[in-house]
Amino acid sequence: MKKLIKIIGIFIGIIIVLAIVSGGSKIMGGDKKKTSEELNAPEPKKGWSYRESTDKMDGSKEYFAFITSTNKVQFKFPYDVKGGSSFDLTVRNMKNKNAVLLSAQKGQFNGEKCRVKFDDTIVNYGFSGTSDHSSGIIFFDNPKKFIGSLKTAKKLIIECEFFQEGSRIIEFDDVQGLEWNR
Repeated sequence: MKKLIKIIGIFIGIIIVLAIVSGGSKIMGGDKKKTSEELNAPEPKKGWSYRESTDKMDGSKEYFAFITSTNKVQFKFPYDVKGGSSFDLTVRNMKNKNAVLLSAQKGQFNGEKCRVKFDDTIVNYGFSGTSDHSSGIIFFDNPKKFIGSLKTAKKLIIECEFFQEGSRIIEFDDVQGLEWNR
């Protein structure tokens, strides 16, 4: 009997230690409260991010602005990603030449054009692939016009066709504030 009580005591002790280590779980009678530091933590960064680099060969500056899609798109195998595939829209300037590209976390773009909606204006944009024939990245035609429309838009929606998946919608809810003077 003493041995059974000792085993039960050890078992209860382990449960209490695990509850304390996990931050006061429901086993101990309550949910974990957020600390004041967690409550005052800034929201995850939204909108545009910027990066600048230098070409190691010729020393020229390269500029990038990028934003990640608000939604994710679910594809079938072999392009399935838990939670869906996200997309990055990148505006770049290399060798004083602008480009706008859309890249998929996973997925194969298909076709020759996408429908692009800047706020309430829908425009068809042709696109081309990469020099290495990567099917997960496209370059939009007429980057000057695309960037001009992007600089005045608040919301961007892109509808593209994907290999064996049909057309899918990619959303960027907060594109306003693009700073691009190149």
